[in-house]
Amino acid sequence: MSSDTHTSGVTSSNTETGLDVNVAAALAYVLGPVSGLVMYLLETDHRTIRYHGVQSILVFGGVFAAHIGLNVLGRIANLALSYVPGGVILSTLIGLVLGLLTLALWLGAFVAWLYLIVRTYQEADPHLPVVGDMAQKYA
Repeated sequence: MSSDTHTSGVTSSNTETGLDVNVAAALAYVLGPVSGLVMYLLETDHRTIRYHGVQSILVFGGVFAAHIGLNVLGRIANLALSYVPGGVILSTLIGLVLGLLTLALWLGAFVAWLYLIVRTYQEADPHLPVVGDMAQKYA
């Protein structure tokens, strides 16, 4: 990979998984943070694959955390508004808004997931803002 800023001089023939670099790096995204963690732990010498593993953990772990946060927020709002006269209408509106936010979150995550897998497999080395910088520290 000529544009790869994460390589440590290791070629695809000597990755610890025995896979080509682009395949192993793309696999880091397939199951989100789970496959990211697996590739991060398996590839101790190859910085590119470890980078994509960490980026997968951060991006999709963040998506799961945001989903849980939206779910908890909705439940708290529902519980709090159940004691307010007319709170059912407001609770329904809040539920609708949070549901739409959750839908947007998962659609965005799906698009990011596809983008990261395809571009990594094509050896384009996608570097996401903020998360990519954090991933470089831990790769």
